[in-house]
Amino acid sequence: ILICFDGSDEAKHAIEQAGAILGGGHTIVLNTWELLSVPVGGYGLDQFAVGVPMLEVEQAARQRAEKLAADGAELARAQGFEAEPAVGEGPPAGAIVDTASERGAKLVVIGSRGYGGLKGSMMGSVSNQVVQHAPCPVLVVKAPD
Repeated sequence: ILICFDGSDEAKHAIEQAGAILGGGHTIVLNTWELLSVPVGGYGLDQFAVGVPMLEVEQAARQRAEKLAADGAELARAQGFEAEPAVGEGPPAGAIVDTASERGAKLVVIGSRGYGGLKGSMMGSVSNQVVQHAPCPVLVVKAPD
């Protein structure tokens, strides 16, 4: 089982629901990260973040992702899972699908923020992209009411 975790209330709820439905087992708790490479105000991000070497920014992003994955694994353990933290790099949906493929996941669990309509189409839906491209079934847990 691959559980996606970004630290949000929706992701915490997804772990709780996965525990209630699945009752435990081996799981990988994945957090993803990526550096933006788009121009900011006409400047590349490396020029925008003057005085901060990009290597330091990348290291900080990876460390934050590792901490979030570890926090998510701890929450999963509290729900009865044998959880191992993992980090994926790149756009979230792609990193989730790639990890599911590489690790032979039998199920992906992902929370939903509940964005629909215009907001969902403007922001994009990671859960929808994962459903469309994952190599296995996907359990999308709706945001708590």
